[in-house]
Amino acid sequence: MVLTFHSLKFLLTYPKKNNCPMTQYDFRSYHYRSINAANDAERSAINQELKDLYTLLPDEEKPEFNRQLQTFLTKEMGKLKSNYESVKGNLGDN
Repeated sequence: MVLTFHSLKFLLTYPKKNNCPMTQYDFRSYHYRSINAANDAERSAINQELKDLYTLLPDEEKPEFNRQLQTFLTKEMGKLKSNYESVKGNLGDN
């Protein structure tokens, strides 16, 4: 696996309320890169990069990674549902 600039940017550290460092995972950058991929091969490589990074995480960090990923996916699905319902509602008015 080759770690790219995007791979290194993946892990961002932000302070928690109690001033202990907490890793914040940047799923949005992977999501946007995947959306803007030129083809399926590039999209697949981006997804594999994310999987490889998960594999490198210490076992104690994987539950937090999974929690943040679920939160991100839930928010993104909510946005899609809201956009769909808005468009569907507008089409029904015509």
